[in-house]
Amino acid sequence: MLFSLAAFGFVTHFASASTTGILVPTYEGYYKEWKPSTGSTHYTLVDETPCNSTDYNATTTIAKRDSYGISLSTVGNGAYISQIDIQPCASRQTTGTGTATSNVFYRYNGVDSSDAGNYALSGTTPVQLATTTFSSLNLFKTATSTLETGMIYSAGDKGARLSRIATKVTYTLSAPSAPSNLTASSVGSTQMNLGWTDNSTNETEFQIYRALNDGAYSKIATTT
Repeated sequence: MLFSLAAFGFVTHFASASTTGILVPTYEGYYKEWKPSTGSTHYTLVDETPCNSTDYNATTTIAKRDSYGISLSTVGNGAYISQIDIQPCASRQTTGTGTATSNVFYRYNGVDSSDAGNYALSGTTPVQLATTTFSSLNLFKTATSTLETGMIYSAGDKGARLSRIATKVTYTLSAPSAPSNLTASSVGSTQMNLGWTDNSTNETEFQIYRALNDGAYSKIATTT
């Protein structure tokens, strides 16, 4: 019986850099060291689009962190994330003279970024603060990638209160370069091993197709 074989890269037809809309938390993060103003779920207290002070997470303990999961469903698999922008809505936790400084960070696939922002907090009513930008990134997005954004109370004696955290993600999604140099070697009467040259760094899988007797191709395997 004659048959032919072909291997194709997993192709996604996007190329230029894109930026998501405002992303707010959709699930609990790894760090849950701040105290919710109501209930016990952290992310729901900072997931509103407007900056308000109706609910929040807070701490008065230096170095405590809170983080919140961000959905990456709008970022295609195979994309490279080049920038993450984080804008908090925050204030002090307690009144009186003194200082309160906080920073923001992101956590990608379980790894924390550096802390940045150096926000000098004031008042006890959360206000929209400046955007902190993490740029020149090279984060590869797959179906299992996770992103969290969060805040750390860095210094001072008045604590920190976070009412909302907004995130934007800039990414590039381009079609992978096609593989080449497909080879096939027979292993006994029931097995054939395939090999090829991988010419891209942003594929998420390879799909193997087979056609029998010059008929229609059908998928028989997918690599990880």
